[in-house]
Parts: sequence; structure tokens; C-alpha cells
Amino acid sequence: MSKNATITVRVPQELKLRLARRAKLEHRSISAQVLCELERAVAREELGEARRQALGLFDGARLPSDEDFREVRSSLWGRAGMRGE
Repeated sequence: MSKNATITVRVPQELKLRLARRAKLEHRSISAQVLCELERAVAREELGEARRQALGLFDGARLPSDEDFREVRSSLWGRAGMRGE
């Protein structure tokens, strides 16, 4: 990935120190660590958005009841799936 954009950000000293500690543990410069953290945050956000979209597909759908689960277990495993009753 080409690095051709610059962002200048002021952060609290404590945050800079925490980033420096993480960078040292991961054998990176602070700049590389900040880039890595930003990429992780954006990826998590995109994954979260994808999950929210997928969950929206089931809005208004009927949820299976315990009886539905019992019926499926019984048809798949016979009485072995009915343990606990």
C-alpha cells in the first residue's frame, strides 16, 4: 500500500506513550503502529456494519420455538436428541 497521504493529529501525551509501548512490543515505529491501529479500527467497524446488515434480514421473522428444536432433534437423532426430558 502506497503511503502518499499525511494526517497531523494532536493526541494526549499519555495516549502517545501507550502507542509507543505497543509499537515497541510489536517492533514497529509509532507511525506504523498508529497506521495499524487505524486499519484495525476501520476493519472492525466495517465488519460490525456487515453484521448489522445481515441481522436486519431477519427482522419480523418468526423465531423457532423450543418445540421446533425438539422436533428437528427428534427427526435427526431420534430419542438420543431428546436427552434431559
